Amino acid sequence: MNFLEDNKKLILVHRSMQSMEIKQPVNVMLTPQFYTLKKEILPIKFAYQAKRIAASLFEGMLPEGRTYDYFVFKEGEYWVFIAYALEEITEFFKSKGLSPEYISKLFFAQQSVPSFSNPYLLDDKEVLAVLNDIVVVMPKSAVEDESINTALDIPNPKKSIAIQSAYASVLSLKESLGFAAIFILLAVLFIIEGVRYGGDTQSGMQELESLMAANPSLSSQYTRKNIVTKYRKLDDVERKKRDAVKVLIGMIYKGVELKTLHIDEKSFRANYMVKEDKTIKLMESEAKKAKFTVQKVTDGITVEGKL
Repeated sequence: MNFLEDNKKLILVHRSMQSMEIKQPVNVMLTPQFYTLKKEILPIKFAYQAKRIAASLFEGMLPEGRTYDYFVFKEGEYWVFIAYALEEITEFFKSKGLSPEYISKLFFAQQSVPSFSNPYLLDDKEVLAVLNDIVVVMPKSAVEDESINTALDIPNPKKSIAIQSAYASVLSLKESLGFAAIFILLAVLFIIEGVRYGGDTQSGMQELESLMAANPSLSSQYTRKNIVTKYRKLDDVERKKRDAVKVLIGMIYKGVELKTLHIDEKSFRANYMVKEDKTIKLMESEAKKAKFTVQKVTDGITVEGKL
């Protein structure tokens, strides 16, 4: 159950594992028992942009009363979002003799999908396997005995989490609320336009149902009847809204915070907090390319436009 890379053991951690004692640094890989995963295709270029909207993606999906961190990486055309409660995980480590101070790097099983294409035996009841390109824990009885692996030899993934600094990655409530609004708007606009141009009403309705299930907060803002009515009457303004939001998200560079975003049927206004002058110049250039109006303010810039 151990893997080697950079002279450190890689320990696969699961709920039914035996206790152990470590006295030197190790790397750890978590099974899906310790995290929640979502995969999305989004118009985002950089991981730091994706991480800023991670909290909004998991709204209503995670147990309350815990503090969550988020890990993001690209997998083909998908962005993979992982939510995990570090405090709960470190408590489990301690219960199994894995002192957090000896854990060098933290990985997730989803980062090593090819290595689990054949089910890996966790204990006498469960295996780690791949289902629809997602690593999952399933009953041993659900797979053929001859396909089960009892030993693995894989390299550590390239991207990791350092336990010592992981708590610093939590998004603030202000950031979460701001980017939740952007993501929900994008999701609605993309699905609506897909239904309009695809010509497949039944498929579109299924996508809308999936969106409602994944984002319960939408039901408090739009009823199904209202959404259906709106997508049937879409015009150029709706496409302009989507295009504007795409540009605004693309302007969220490192060190940039989107403070507020207002969009109505005629115009939009976005207020950014920006720390570096060179970043402001870059954002001004992007805004002008899109024919938006830019105004400098005390702590950043304001971007406006007509629809």
